[in-house]
Amino acid sequence: MAEVEDEILKIENWESYSRPVCELDDYLDESSPVKDIKKAFEAALKVYPSAGSKRQLNRSFTAWKKALNGLSKTIKPSDAPQALVYLLSETYDNEEDGHLRASSLHGSDRDLIVHLGMMAKGNEFDLHFGEASYTEEGLSVASQRCNFVGYGVFDYVTDDEEDGGSSETSESKLEMDFVRTASFSISDVTTLNGVPLRLEWPDLDLHRECEGDSLCDEVRRYIVGPARLEDCEPDKELDPYSGDEGGIIHTWRGNCVLITPMHSLCLEFSLAKDVIDKACVALDASSSADEPSNEDRVALDTCLRALRNLSSATVKRGLSSCVASVSRAIIRWRKDDMFLGLLRVCGNRIIFWMGTPCLVKGCETFDWQAIGNFYLNAITNEPSIQLRRELLIQLQDLASRNEDTGLIAWCQLRLEEFINNIQTVKGESGEVDAVLLSLGSTGEILDNLRDKLLPKLYKNQLSDMNMWTALFSRIGSESTLNREAALETIREALKHISPNLRFFPQGQSETSVQQIPHCVADLVGLCARYDVFDVVPPLLQALWAESKCASLTVRTDLYDALIPMLDARFIEHSPLKSSLRLFFADIFHYLLARHSSKRDANLRIALGYLDDPVGTLAHFLHDECKELDDHTLDAIVRFVYLCRWEFCNHADSSAKLRNIIQRVLKARLSTIDVTSVEVGTRPNDSTSVLVFIRLCLDTEHHLIASQALDMCLRNPCSTKAQYIKSQLVPLLRELPGLLDKHELILADTFPQFAGEVVRKFVRHVLGSSPVPDITLWDWKNIGCGCGDCNTLASWIRKFKVGSRYVIRREDQRRRHLIDQLENMSGWGISWKVTGGNPKTKKLPMLQIVPDARYIKVQIPSRFKDLPDWFAKVEQAQSLLRLLGDDTQQKQVLGGDYWSITGAISGQKRPLTSNGRPESSKKPRLG
Repeated sequence: MAEVEDEILKIENWESYSRPVCELDDYLDESSPVKDIKKAFEAALKVYPSAGSKRQLNRSFTAWKKALNGLSKTIKPSDAPQALVYLLSETYDNEEDGHLRASSLHGSDRDLIVHLGMMAKGNEFDLHFGEASYTEEGLSVASQRCNFVGYGVFDYVTDDEEDGGSSETSESKLEMDFVRTASFSISDVTTLNGVPLRLEWPDLDLHRECEGDSLCDEVRRYIVGPARLEDCEPDKELDPYSGDEGGIIHTWRGNCVLITPMHSLCLEFSLAKDVIDKACVALDASSSADEPSNEDRVALDTCLRALRNLSSATVKRGLSSCVASVSRAIIRWRKDDMFLGLLRVCGNRIIFWMGTPCLVKGCETFDWQAIGNFYLNAITNEPSIQLRRELLIQLQDLASRNEDTGLIAWCQLRLEEFINNIQTVKGESGEVDAVLLSLGSTGEILDNLRDKLLPKLYKNQLSDMNMWTALFSRIGSESTLNREAALETIREALKHISPNLRFFPQGQSETSVQQIPHCVADLVGLCARYDVFDVVPPLLQALWAESKCASLTVRTDLYDALIPMLDARFIEHSPLKSSLRLFFADIFHYLLARHSSKRDANLRIALGYLDDPVGTLAHFLHDECKELDDHTLDAIVRFVYLCRWEFCNHADSSAKLRNIIQRVLKARLSTIDVTSVEVGTRPNDSTSVLVFIRLCLDTEHHLIASQALDMCLRNPCSTKAQYIKSQLVPLLRELPGLLDKHELILADTFPQFAGEVVRKFVRHVLGSSPVPDITLWDWKNIGCGCGDCNTLASWIRKFKVGSRYVIRREDQRRRHLIDQLENMSGWGISWKVTGGNPKTKKLPMLQIVPDARYIKVQIPSRFKDLPDWFAKVEQAQSLLRLLGDDTQQKQVLGGDYWSITGAISGQKRPLTSNGRPESSKKPRLG
């Protein structure tokens, strides 16, 4: 019995509990292979605690492990369960904190957990406590009858209530009649010593619409053992959200042991941060010197649980403090098995996680024979050379102080092997310092560097310029070395790196391609710093040749990024200019042919390295202009214009640059095709012309802009109304805004185009008036403004052939309308007063009915075209205003000024003494 108690206490602290695999050999079962893991567990638990049950239990765990690892011949990994649930046979009252513990078990559960724990731990499975819950929601048997209340409202009444029973009594006796939904869940998950955990199990999604059926069969696929959830009496309650339907909820609950693989990818157990922090504080505050108390064991087990996946962690995120608390506690209590377990979970980052002081203290506390292999792993595989060397030196000091000859010999051997174990070096000062100290511990630094370290760095880190920069800088500044010999070693290394560096190896990722400019620039900077200029031109030539295999985008971005980086190295080392000149010439030609404005600054840097920048531009653009697209030509024009001050040292250069701009602008003008524009097609063609006009204005080439506008005027469609409205007019409207930015006016800059557009609009769009005697002023001022006149004016402006207008007016108001009609007689409008019923008249006329008489008004059919014509008049007037004031309009239109303004002014009435047209409005009568 005492053995069981001791074993349960060990199992309760699950993380520190261990069972050697050899102990399970007594329970090996070589019988037929397992084909169904769940059935195998049920068979073993059904006959427990018979003599063969333990053997069957171990056989079940072994088969499950093999299936998960893909080693089973009878079970696929996908068919292996993610977890199994064992329902405890006994009933347990809640502990003080509400959590179940292994030591609280009794009866058959207590005996089973011992053997279940041994088999699970030995086969790398976990055990946890939890509460399994199965819930059904549906309609109760008691909801059989309903009484009709009001209109369309039903009130459900139970039999008990109808007989006068209380509602509380009836609820306790409600039985499920129809199951609508059912669900299964695991909650209140804890470790075996009662520490709460969060369970994430996405695949445990047992919430179903049942439509009358139970979900028990689906639940049973997770549960093993003789007990069943539905065997116990469920908790029953009314569904508060079912309204008057009489819904009821049944819930079956039971304590369970959750059996899961330790390294499952399908479900995850995690500790809350505050639980971990509380456990660390408890360990640090423990006063137990030799043996931990029960509380200490729980805190230690909690921390070990938090550190379970330490070997795969990449960021400390507070775990280092947890490791420190555990380490101090284990060393204080001299728990050698726990110390070994901690070393094991650290993986290859033992020094990183545990720290040198803790490892030295552990070496001093525990048996070296037990921990020596872990220390060898730490010194061999820790990525940080600095940490490895610090540990080795402090272990050597400890061995010397304690006169431990065995440890002294071990440290000496590790020092001799230290350089051989270095495969890569980080470009950090501490790492490089550790490397240099290690190089000098077993001989001459430079000899060891050349013979042992550099060959491995060439192989593993040839393109790591951060490392080379830090290493060369440290070697060059080392006072114990012969400076000339050190510099010669660095130069030889650079002569080896430069020709062997590959910029576009097969399978290179996009991220590594983005690092090429930095790598090249840093290597060029190193060559310049250590006077190895002769390797720079071949290096850049190799880059140029290799980059041809890259995509256009990658190659363009590479050169664009490389220009300022190489220029920065030249500023530091001026002799580099001759080495960069040829490469920059190639880059310049390549980028100029694919230029965009975002690369202006870098392209100017490259141009500055050329012997004859202006001549190079002229030569290149003389042949290449015809092959470039319009966007590239636009960017080149602006680039050359930006260079006018930087590279114009004398008048000849200035003239050359101006000729270059003109040549490119003419090439750009040839890309604008306005001759093929047909009426009604390509309505946005004027946009491309505007872009070109803006380019010409920005670069001070107004004459070429005029040529583009002339092209639009020479278009065969330029006499067609649709082309004038969709192409020429939008162009003219935009020009004043473009010119304002350069403090120019339309009448001085583009007078020919502006005047011709106005002429074409008046001739081909406006045309002659349908009613020549009516001006725009007349059209807008029909009548005197009274209500009747406004009604009359509205009808005339919206006149349609065949329409009539009927209205009754008294004699005085009728006379007023007749006066207004007399004023319009010159427009061709006729009228007469007549009697009769106006509804029988079908003439196209205005009929105003005063008493028994009405007025017949005859409107000429040509009036229907007047609204559109006057709208065009207003457009023409707005175009005329774009030309400027009267003086500027006369300047632009010349001899056509009077005819055009006369046609579109709408001002034909004689002017009064105040300069305004004489009013035709009469005083309102009455």
